[in-house]
Amino acid sequence: MTALIDLVEWCRQERQRARKLAASLESGRMRHAENRGHGWVDVTTATISRLKLHLDELDEMLEQYEVERSGAPAVETFREKRSL
Repeated sequence: MTALIDLVEWCRQERQRARKLAASLESGRMRHAENRGHGWVDVTTATISRLKLHLDELDEMLEQYEVERSGAPAVETFREKRSL
């Protein structure tokens, strides 16, 4: 059970870190670039999109954990929502 609690806590910390990073990128305080062999290319927009998907997945996992822990009826999962 301790491993599960550690994993849930990691998810919460990762969600907070990803939110801060996304906010910094969206506000322009930070930019993200990659060197693709022909010089540096700004990939900030793509990074923000990936972070938002990552946040959606973390939110879904944490929500599902809370639902299962409380014994409430199951909710539609993130993956099920995306496949519709």
